[in-house]
Amino acid sequence: MFLHKNNLSFVFLFGIIILALLFLLNKQNHESEVVKGGSDEPIQNTKTESQENTVLGSNTEINQEKPRGERDAGITYEEKKRQKLESLQALLDDEEKHDEALKLALSMVDKGDAEQKLAAIETFNWIGGHEAKMALVALLDYGGIVSENATSSLIHLFQEDAQDSERTFDEEAFIAALDKMEETERDALFVMLNGYPVETAAPVLINLMDSQNEALRNQVFETFESMAEGTEITSKADAEEWLKKFLAESKED
Repeated sequence: MFLHKNNLSFVFLFGIIILALLFLLNKQNHESEVVKGGSDEPIQNTKTESQENTVLGSNTEINQEKPRGERDAGITYEEKKRQKLESLQALLDDEEKHDEALKLALSMVDKGDAEQKLAAIETFNWIGGHEAKMALVALLDYGGIVSENATSSLIHLFQEDAQDSERTFDEEAFIAALDKMEETERDALFVMLNGYPVETAAPVLINLMDSQNEALRNQVFETFESMAEGTEITSKADAEEWLKKFLAESKED
């Protein structure tokens, strides 16, 4: 009987312990579910932001693929260029609008591509003048067919000037062109210069004797000696002395 009572007490005590453990486990599970339920909204918000960033990124890429000029103006670069070239030709065909043609051609030298530069060179070839020559000199550095055409146009314009006694010799453009041309190209300009009176040609050659371009200086001295009919000219001082005597003799005659 004593043993039976002890057994009942032990079972009763063990049952209480089991119930307490179950209560604690149930409480912990409930708290864990609450925590998980509270984290659902931030996770959803994070996904939404990520999706929005993806959409914005896609729109940016689309905008970058389409050039701003084409999107805003509704005209392609090639169409715009073609319009400029057609406008230039129309202005060139009208002699009264050559000033406008020159202005448009000068803008093509600054901002146009090779095709526009070639069209500008053709315009300069027809119109001439100091601005045209200086623009052609600038194109000598461009290279390729553009520089070749600019060289030919410069030689043509200087030859035209030499044939018109009313045109003032463009010394600034002449010296600038010589400094950028190759030796064979410079020969053509020196031949043209010999067509001018000594009073015009000699001072130009004397100024060129200060050039830092050794090849150019050699050509200058050779040209001056030819003009001086074989008189030996080895320095700028020799050239200045010869010109002084020539002018004095011409005055006496």
